[in-house]
Amino acid sequence: MMDQAEQSAWAALVKDLKVDQGHGVLGAGILIYDPHGGVVYEEGWFREEVSAEAKVLMHAVLSDVVLARTHRVDLDGHVFHVVENVYGNICAVGRRRKMGLISQRFSMGILVVMFRYPYTLQTAVPVVAKFGQRLRA
Repeated sequence: MMDQAEQSAWAALVKDLKVDQGHGVLGAGILIYDPHGGVVYEEGWFREEVSAEAKVLMHAVLSDVVLARTHRVDLDGHVFHVVENVYGNICAVGRRRKMGLISQRFSMGILVVMFRYPYTLQTAVPVVAKFGQRLRA
């Protein structure tokens, strides 16, 4: 279990993804894995809707840089179809494109952001990609 200081540090790090862009908060759910697949931070949709088993399975998918074998991510009945994979950073959309996942790899792990309508892949990707660049710097 993470101590309060670690939790606060991760919360401060991801605060930019929770900025209200005029249509509500961009990151409806935020999840951060350490390099070994342990969940070091979770909030929103990932904490409320996704089981621990589904998070373990999602890490296995996200850790496969090639993703040649995987074209979808299943999270407790929510199916996301991978539409883009750039060096293991994936973009995936859910049913009717009303929700989606974006992952960003960095030296300390993998960040996953879940977005919901009215945000789309086109509006969410630039924000998350810019955040990912900051993480990798």
